[in-house]
Amino acid sequence: MGVETILLKKSRYLQTFISILDHIRLLSKVEERNIYYSLIESQLTVHEIRYLFYHSLIDTNKIFIDKVIESNILSIRAPDSGIPKTHLDFFNEIHGTSINLQIRKRPRPYTKREINKIKKDFKLGKFDSA
Repeated sequence: MGVETILLKKSRYLQTFISILDHIRLLSKVEERNIYYSLIESQLTVHEIRYLFYHSLIDTNKIFIDKVIESNILSIRAPDSGIPKTHLDFFNEIHGTSINLQIRKRPRPYTKREINKIKKDFKLGKFDSA
């Protein structure tokens, strides 16, 4: 696969991503926009988050950066995607943003005690395999 092919695919990915953000921005209610932003954010892999982050870090296209920042996708996902804190600090500094550097705690459906009980019950064969 040649460099041109790779660059074409990457630029197509970014253009599709921006088109989706543009359509979301057309919604009149902020609540509706946030629902769609959350949906997109939840579907992106860590690798895609990193790609968008580093592309936003070096891109000089203010329109692209503004759309990505407005969506809050990086603010939500960048801190727990393995991007070094120094890179997040630099991003905040050059773009005037405030990506929260705290890794967010995700809610868990069970407490630690309940998880240990489930593991124990599973080992003892208390679950039906049917």
